[in-house]
Amino acid sequence: MFPIFVLFAALSGSQPIYGVAVAVDGDSLTIRGERIRLFGIDASEFDQVCSRGGTQWACGQESANQLALLVAGKDVRCVPTGMDAFGRTVARCTTGSVDVNRVMVATGMAVAFRKYSTDYVSAEESARSNRRGMWAGTFTLPSEVRAATSRPKWLVRTSRPAARPSLAPSACAITARLIRTINRSCLTALPISSSCEASACGGNNAKGRDRGIA
Repeated sequence: MFPIFVLFAALSGSQPIYGVAVAVDGDSLTIRGERIRLFGIDASEFDQVCSRGGTQWACGQESANQLALLVAGKDVRCVPTGMDAFGRTVARCTTGSVDVNRVMVATGMAVAFRKYSTDYVSAEESARSNRRGMWAGTFTLPSEVRAATSRPKWLVRTSRPAARPSLAPSACAITARLIRTINRSCLTALPISSSCEASACGGNNAKGRDRGIA
């Protein structure tokens, strides 16, 4: 397996990185040209497909779209935890009080990267038990996809365009409910793609409240 995280003690005191972020794929983004890898999570490869209800779907692209939805038009704060083998800053990122890393796992668009952290295992278990995202069907772990193709995640991504926030209404509703549950309050700032008619704070596509996420 390719080394994704290389932690350096010297970075523990690094200053947070602020700015408008652009999603590259489901677990990495850029802020003012700086490449950032989301700590503790592993999203499907951009060209990876998953199976749901006997039908294949582009889970890799949807994962990238999910991250784009979370950060679009927002100031993002990323706290470095180290650097990976490809020179990217590894970080925990938030928008306001929303833990971006956790939401990606809780919506089933990424898995907890247990080799490096167990921080998001509970979010993954919630996604699995509620059959969210990739857990609604069958999929190959991203690390296994990379191992099978002998391609590190960073090399897979180099020619990919930046993701755009365009999720189906049902996915937007799930994201809205999860973020409200995580924060215990309604966030009007959640960006909803043009295909979503309801806002995150009440609307036809965001009825009810999802089960709590640990």
